[in-house]
Amino acid sequence: MSYFIREFCWENLERYVKLYNEVSNLTDTVKSLDTEYMSQVLSQPSCIPEDNCFIAEKNDGQFVGFALVSNEKRIDRAVSTGGVIVSNKYKGVEEGLLERSVRRATDLGVSLLHVEATAEDEFYRKVLEDAKFRGVKNYWKMMWQGENVPSIQIPDQYSFRSFKIGIDEQQLTDLQNKAFEASWGFSPNTIEEITSRTKIKDTSPDGIIFLDHLNYPSAYVWTHKMSDGISSAGWIGMTGVHPDYRGRGLGRAVVTAGIVYLKSQGVSTIELEVDADNVPARELYLSFGFNKTGQTVWYEKHL
Repeated sequence: MSYFIREFCWENLERYVKLYNEVSNLTDTVKSLDTEYMSQVLSQPSCIPEDNCFIAEKNDGQFVGFALVSNEKRIDRAVSTGGVIVSNKYKGVEEGLLERSVRRATDLGVSLLHVEATAEDEFYRKVLEDAKFRGVKNYWKMMWQGENVPSIQIPDQYSFRSFKIGIDEQQLTDLQNKAFEASWGFSPNTIEEITSRTKIKDTSPDGIIFLDHLNYPSAYVWTHKMSDGISSAGWIGMTGVHPDYRGRGLGRAVVTAGIVYLKSQGVSTIELEVDADNVPARELYLSFGFNKTGQTVWYEKHL
């Protein structure tokens, strides 16, 4: 198969969305992305898709794969995400996109490139290993299904409140950065990045929930929801507890609040990802009835 790799351009947004859905197995599902959603994602301050998004195109004009390189200069790394349409695997496309991602990360001047692969994708994992990447971290994919909504219990002097646009962006930025400052692969966010992410259409201000202690944010949960008008899908994107407030059961409280909120929005299935090495978080989700549904492996290459 003959193909070439081209840079993203906004005129091809609709074709890129179609490619993304097919690569991600989202076509004709409730989580299928549309051009509005993708435009919001690609317009985030740190994205710059014209420089960082690469598309594999066959000579007949068909888009068959992509790679999006995220610049996380603050922690001296870049992250490449993407994939190839199944019918075009094993034809050198993965290798070409990976090589282009390595070149882009090198141009960005970072020391590391990270790439995620599903544990069962032995072919792509071999591609990565042949390119001198090594596996460094495992994540679990988890899912909760049920009708029994857990009850929320919080200590005295604590209270929940929802995120307010135009007011809480700095508090959310500060809390997220503090909660995850010691976490593997976390790049500190700017207020501009957080502001942009809160406006993406899968996020509702009511679905970002703070747990305050005497009016000071001590923990939070950030939920997402997508709907096709018939059914809905939800997931918990982030849960964090300020280091000064750990050991008080606040993680359980905010996860419960996230489940309760998503259930109130008609969601029956809730998904999330968790670092497999984070035993307290992993066990917390298991105690809620989340089940492991898959595993991904993060690979690393020193540039």
